[in-house]
Amino acid sequence: MSIGGSVGSSKSNTKTEPWAPAQPILKDILGEAAPLVGGVGVTPEQQTAFDQLKANASAGNPAAGAIRDVSSDAMSYDTAPMKGTVSDAYEGLQGSLGKYAGGDYLDVSSNPELKALMDVVGTDVTDRINRQFAGAGRDFSGSHLGAVARGVTSATAPLLLDQFNKQQDKQIGAATTLFGAGGQTAQQTAALDQLMHQIRTGGVDLSGKALEAENYGPNAILALEQQMKNLPAEDLALLASLVSPIAGLGGTSATKGSSSSIGLKLG
Repeated sequence: MSIGGSVGSSKSNTKTEPWAPAQPILKDILGEAAPLVGGVGVTPEQQTAFDQLKANASAGNPAAGAIRDVSSDAMSYDTAPMKGTVSDAYEGLQGSLGKYAGGDYLDVSSNPELKALMDVVGTDVTDRINRQFAGAGRDFSGSHLGAVARGVTSATAPLLLDQFNKQQDKQIGAATTLFGAGGQTAQQTAALDQLMHQIRTGGVDLSGKALEAENYGPNAILALEQQMKNLPAEDLALLASLVSPIAGLGGTSATKGSSSSIGLKLG
């Protein structure tokens, strides 16, 4: 009896290919993609457009200077002249109504027009009484003088009282007007201060806009230059995304195996 055996190994290659019906189409796609490799980069038309954009950017924002001027004007805005006008108007009103409000005209005897009127009234009354007493033959008597005094007083007293009441009303009206005008002057002054604050604050905001406008050209050129650099890489990435999946559809793989056998012989 004898026992025998053998041990061996084997190696094989396996080739995989894309689905056969799709291969002609895939080859056409790859054929169309090949010329694109030579076209990677900036085309003449793109270069022309970039040159125009860079020229525009180099010229800067045409409104930058105007924005800067408006910003400067706003930040230096001053309402002092308008406040002066308001103050002058109030002072003028005080000059016109101040004596009325202060009661300067309550002394009606200092009014030349009223004094002239009272003189006329007093003269008329005196003459009338004089004629009456002369006709009665009693002129220049004590009764005569008393009658003249009472007559002049009776005739002029209502005039004085009426004028006093009118002047008092004017005093109250003038004081009320000045008080109201003072409040309005204060309100207008405060409003002008608020307006100046708003305009100057707007000027600060505009200064930022002016800086943006002044930096427009350099920032635009930087962005354009970067865009020109990115175009070739973007084109290559597009081609790679198209070709790489197709290239991985087929290939060859190697497999390695082993085998063994044992024999038994009797005899």
